[in-house]
Amino acid sequence: MEDADRISNLPDAIISRILSFLPTKEAVRTSILSTRWRYLFALVTTLDIKLDGKSSIVKSSESFLDTAMFVYNTTSIEKFRLECWQDVDSSRVCRWISAAF
Repeated sequence: MEDADRISNLPDAIISRILSFLPTKEAVRTSILSTRWRYLFALVTTLDIKLDGKSSIVKSSESFLDTAMFVYNTTSIEKFRLECWQDVDSSRVCRWISAAF
């Protein structure tokens, strides 16, 4: 008996709801699972971003967030969580918060 991929057979709305329970970084990583999953992270209603680590990682995360706020349907964001442990450009943070709400 073949193993069925039951998760990929679920509707987009249910998969995006499941992805909403993951940190955004992990939800985006699911896009490599298959072409079916490539853009499902953009339907997630929760943005949970943690900016920590080396300066280069924070800078790439900032760039990711700049792009993500255009990719995401920001009118459907239900929860926006941003955790910063290093200096982040305050004007960027203000733009992210404005886009989320």
